[in-house]
Amino acid sequence: MKDKIIDMIDEVLPEIQLKEKTSDDSNIYASIARQLEFLKNCYENGLDYRVELNGKKLNFGIVASRNFAGPEEELEEKISKINSYIIHN
Repeated sequence: MKDKIIDMIDEVLPEIQLKEKTSDDSNIYASIARQLEFLKNCYENGLDYRVELNGKKLNFGIVASRNFAGPEEELEEKISKINSYIIHN
């Protein structure tokens, strides 16, 4: 389980970081990148992200679905898969 989610994050994170550097909407990408980095860190270190959030919520899936369209739909699908995976595992 741990390796699969880390691989999924590793696949999408460079794309998000590149868009963060080149987009006018860099705050959207920065927010998603921080959340994915947080998740990756939790999974790599055997931490329960729900506990580590300390009452806060992850919203990267919602942000992506609301803001990514057209050419970014493939990126949104990858992010959606990560979101779905953490919800169901």
